[in-house]
Amino acid sequence: GTGKTFLWKTLVIGIRRKGDIVLNVASSGIAYLLLSGGRTAHFIFHIPINIDETSTCSICPQSDLGALLKKCKLIIWDEAPMTNKLCFEALDRTLRDVLLEDEELGEANDGEMSIDVPEELLIDVVDDPVTSIIDFTYPNLLNDINNPSYFQEKAILAPINEVVDTINDHLLNKFPEEEMVYLSCDSTDKTKCGSAIDEAVFSPKFINGLKFSGVPNHRLELKVGVPIMLLRNIDQANGLCNETRLQVLRLTRTLFRQKSLMIHTLERRLSFQG
Repeated sequence: GTGKTFLWKTLVIGIRRKGDIVLNVASSGIAYLLLSGGRTAHFIFHIPINIDETSTCSICPQSDLGALLKKCKLIIWDEAPMTNKLCFEALDRTLRDVLLEDEELGEANDGEMSIDVPEELLIDVVDDPVTSIIDFTYPNLLNDINNPSYFQEKAILAPINEVVDTINDHLLNKFPEEEMVYLSCDSTDKTKCGSAIDEAVFSPKFINGLKFSGVPNHRLELKVGVPIMLLRNIDQANGLCNETRLQVLRLTRTLFRQKSLMIHTLERRLSFQG
């Protein structure tokens, strides 16, 4: 991912720490489980199922929900592009009635804004920026490998996957343990017939070189002690959900043991093809 959930959680904590209200909603029942206090957008805003260009949400300005919306400082809507635009238009008309009456809501601006970044957050120009940001974010790394809170409270965000891979490689080299390499399954499915053209275009070499957001690379390099993150919901009942942060405890050919960085006593085993 690109760090959206991390950014949202930071905003939520910062705003709620001031005593203000944040509503976390999502377009699906699975997505809202990953948000603190999350609910589906249809449930929170009473969006009608059968919706058209003139629909509005069933929210009375004098109701408890109307009062909550008046006090709300921020609404975070996950998976918004998956929602019909008519839902947003219905909510917009409702919020105009509840919050601003006849005033305009969310008018366009010129798109320009000046932001002052605190000096302590600025990064100096250096010859090796990757090493510099790793040393700044994870000082005394080798002395705190066994401290779960050390990794729990830190993260490095990057805009593209290529930068993420570069940072991960530099960070992995700092760990003293032996490296284990895990490869994804790349054998051909013999139960389906394919033409020679399909085999040439979708060769294992080509497929293994593909890199997508939210999908691990074909070659996964790990060491004992490194922090990792799940990219799928494996066991929701036991906390092994998408974006759960873990730490590797032991590595074998087809199995590695890890512990959660959020719940220090939780230990699970994940099996992979070696």
